[in-house]
Amino acid sequence: MNTSMSTIVFSFVVLLSISAISLAKQSPLEACIRKNIARSLSPPPSNKPDFDVSDELCRDETRTIMIFLRLNGEFPPYYVEALCNVFGSDKKKVKEYVTTRWLNHSKKLLHSLTCTTRRTTLVVENKSHVETCIRRNIAQSLSPSPSNDPNTSRFDIMRDQLCRDETRIIMHFLLVNGEFPPYYVEALCNVFGDDEKKVKEYVIRKWLDQSKKLIDSLACASP
Repeated sequence: MNTSMSTIVFSFVVLLSISAISLAKQSPLEACIRKNIARSLSPPPSNKPDFDVSDELCRDETRTIMIFLRLNGEFPPYYVEALCNVFGSDKKKVKEYVTTRWLNHSKKLLHSLTCTTRRTTLVVENKSHVETCIRRNIAQSLSPSPSNDPNTSRFDIMRDQLCRDETRIIMHFLLVNGEFPPYYVEALCNVFGDDEKKVKEYVIRKWLDQSKKLIDSLACASP
């Protein structure tokens, strides 16, 4: 391997390590919000690497939130909780950030943003729509619909896009941390009624080429 190639590989490994450290210290979504704030105060250098796993994850998180907002007319609860955690439950700062980050939204939507007094840890666990995506994936594997089905509504298309983006988020988390996000494992266990055998069978079909050690580590909490 020549020197330039070695340098590229080394840089990529360092990049992954830094991303893993930043994501391990807090929920990925909170890390993304803090990253956006830091960039608004100090733009990144022009010589920044073209590929950053954490940046990819944040872009997918943003798309997921955007689609959820269009489908439901409100921000996902886990996103609001993450904002409140980042801004210390200061509702004024939360609304200022949302106004800057998400333009052209109604006053009613902004006024609906509220924070609880208790800090919520790892808010990403509240992603209930992940269960919906898993159930849709199972249903489609049993009875696939043609891609040109005229009965497919725009909401179904948006839900499918949300699920694709969520899959990318899980994939990036897996790449950075070497394990599935806890909220995803929890969602799988909920869908399959804590049947670990079915959970592992689904993961093997959905996520190919994963190590036996990773598959064996999947466990559902006792009721």
